[in-house]
Amino acid sequence: SASALLNLGAAQKQAGNLPDAIASYRRARLADPAEPRGAYNLGNALYAHGDFSAAIEQYRESSRLNPTHTDSLNNMANALRDAGDRAGSQRTLEQAVALDPSNVAALCNLGGQYYDIDDFGKSLHILDRALALAPLVPEVICSRANTLHRLNQTDVAIAEYTRVVEGLPTVQAYRRGLADLLSAAGRLQEAVAQFESAFT
Repeated sequence: SASALLNLGAAQKQAGNLPDAIASYRRARLADPAEPRGAYNLGNALYAHGDFSAAIEQYRESSRLNPTHTDSLNNMANALRDAGDRAGSQRTLEQAVALDPSNVAALCNLGGQYYDIDDFGKSLHILDRALALAPLVPEVICSRANTLHRLNQTDVAIAEYTRVVEGLPTVQAYRRGLADLLSAAGRLQEAVAQFESAFT
């Protein structure tokens, strides 16, 4: 059945066997073409495999079958971005946020899109919305802190990153981010200490 094939594909993907997972999800799509999870899961497996154009096609189909499933739009936006279609990615994220203003992942990605085009005010506005919904999610806090830094609020950004690093001291990426901000603020000894902690 399609359900059994979806479960099989999930187990294969979890085990890192993407080719077999893709094959199982394709069989699930054939068994029940109207099941949106089949298209969505196949899109995720194709995306993980680096086949962005095929993943986009499946996310579009998943969204057609279930127009309210904003995770399909969010993931399609990621695939569009990685395929080089930044404008299409941004439009898709705007659509996801319009459909579900509480989708934190889509808000973070949209804030990142505006950050990448140097619209830091718009980025901060969107990330503030994400933070209000998910005040304890480190990715939200750090994305917002990076934007604050670009808006010349580096001391506030450092305080936010420090809060994350204190809660998750073994995550190297957050220590490196804090070190970069400390370095930008001229606090070089503290920056070196964070870099050293990140690699020990």
